[in-house]
Amino acid sequence: MTSLPTVAIELQRCAEAVAIGNDGLARVCARRAVGLAAIAAEVVPAQANAMTVLRHVAEDTTYPSNVRLLASSLLNGERARLSGTSMIADPGAAALTIIQSFACQSN
Repeated sequence: MTSLPTVAIELQRCAEAVAIGNDGLARVCARRAVGLAAIAAEVVPAQANAMTVLRHVAEDTTYPSNVRLLASSLLNGERARLSGTSMIADPGAAALTIIQSFACQSN
């Protein structure tokens, strides 16, 4: 079982990565936080990985459109940035918004 303190650790690592300008690590930590939170909230099966969770959220129309857009944006990586796709300025805030939406889904 995933613990919520682990989610908090990933969000903290994300913030630290943003602070030093390591955008790639920030996205990875944000993705892991979302994946761990989704498993803890039982939104997805325990064996799901972070990218699967983000794809699920991005495609599931029961989530608000802003949450789906954030999930879709977190799926993007360096190749997307190089091709001119806009990137999330704060992946930690995006992750937190997605994570908070899990509480609404389980109600």
